Amino acid sequence: DDDVDFSQFQVDAETIAAPVETKDGHVHMEESPQSVEQVVTTITPKPKAPEEHALLESRLETLPEHSATGSDKEPTTAPESLSSTATATTTTDTTATEDANNESGGRFVSPKDFDLLKVIGMGAFGKVLQVRNRQNQSVLAMKVISKRVLKRKSGYVENVKAERDILTRVQSPFVVTMHCSFQTREKLFIIMDFLAGGELFLRIGREGIFLEKTAAFYLAEIILALDHLHTLGILHRDLKPENILLGSDGHVCLTDFGLAKDFGGFATEEDESRALTVCGTQEYMAPEMLARKGYGRAADYWSLGCIAYEMLSGLPPFQRKRNEGSKDFFRKI
Repeated sequence: DDDVDFSQFQVDAETIAAPVETKDGHVHMEESPQSVEQVVTTITPKPKAPEEHALLESRLETLPEHSATGSDKEPTTAPESLSSTATATTTTDTTATEDANNESGGRFVSPKDFDLLKVIGMGAFGKVLQVRNRQNQSVLAMKVISKRVLKRKSGYVENVKAERDILTRVQSPFVVTMHCSFQTREKLFIIMDFLAGGELFLRIGREGIFLEKTAAFYLAEIILALDHLHTLGILHRDLKPENILLGSDGHVCLTDFGLAKDFGGFATEEDESRALTVCGTQEYMAPEMLARKGYGRAADYWSLGCIAYEMLSGLPPFQRKRNEGSKDFFRKI
């Protein structure tokens, strides 16, 4: 690990910012007074701000029917300790985690604080686990990332750090909450909300076409999430049904900020076209991104429009045919 600096990956309650509204109506970030123990071991329903309630109520009177694809029930088999699974760490790893936590001044957190319930996702750099906090039995999602695999890809270390930083700043009921992050010598860990409803993508696949009322409800919440991100100067850049999760209560949460860009604010019109990197999922990419022109917030809203089309028709507006080249596909968009 000598060639890559992960020293600042730890995030505890002392570094998680809380939004504070000033007299002029602007929001700035202050250090949260919560303890590390509160952040790591407690999940409470994220309150909807009054203005968010008003907007949703003005669009829809009731929550659409929703059946969660996940479950909060007890597992049928005894849970495994993470210290005894494939994601376990050696004594040397644990020491590295303890040293890093002590340096941050927070409570020592390690994989041993959680029991493995099941694997809920796999990726190129690691996996996402459903875990239970041993202290209070709360169910969480744990993103586990291999440092060794991460270092093989240029730029991906910075992407992971950027995702951690963004989740630290964001405070929205429609964006997944990060409770803490920690590391061992071999892996990085991010602890987040577990959302039992699964991906919006799976619900679209199961139901085919949504009622307009249902689609409008989800779109309203996604718009509120994007508005919050854009106010902070953050572009998501990979908005798609797979990156929108549903809670057991039917509300949505944006997740996966691995490709997001944080500008720290959009002060001028020129700021709206500062992003240049072509990234994301082709079916949801904006034309200006594919044309390698500067792009801004409108690119996220283009992706949202594609999602709206997919919810109402069952398929995305632009689909790549088998054996179709990228250039031919991009011309459609």
